[in-house]
Amino acid sequence: MLALVEKCIMKKFLFLSAVFITTVLFAQENIPDMSATRLELLQKAKSQKTAAIILGVSGSTVCLIGMVLELGQLDFRPGVNKEYKSFPSVMMYTGMAAIVGSIPLSLAARRNWKKANATNVFIRMENSMTIQRKDLCLKRYPAFGVKFIL
Repeated sequence: MLALVEKCIMKKFLFLSAVFITTVLFAQENIPDMSATRLELLQKAKSQKTAAIILGVSGSTVCLIGMVLELGQLDFRPGVNKEYKSFPSVMMYTGMAAIVGSIPLSLAARRNWKKANATNVFIRMENSMTIQRKDLCLKRYPAFGVKFIL
């Protein structure tokens, strides 16, 4: 009889310990490393800003060269056959398209930079006025702070 009770208690103990272990294992919270995400966002913003600058400057240069070539082909004398070539126009429109294409890159870089700097976690020393033995004392203590930019 005593062996049967011990066996039943042992089964309950093993069952409850298995339930407890699985509950503890699946209850673990995955906390992402914010510093790595912040660094990745800052690096992404930097590369997007660099690409936007390169695309904007090269587009402006190509557009300007196309405009100069287009203006060089114009002939304002009356009675002259006006035959224009399309290469300068293609250069000009390609440059304009590159300039327009640099705008979303620049906006995405700004958005990623803001997202990376949106949350700051810091520890700073705060001051507290307390009364001790009829005197007003200034005590310093560390305070944990989180800054959100909405």
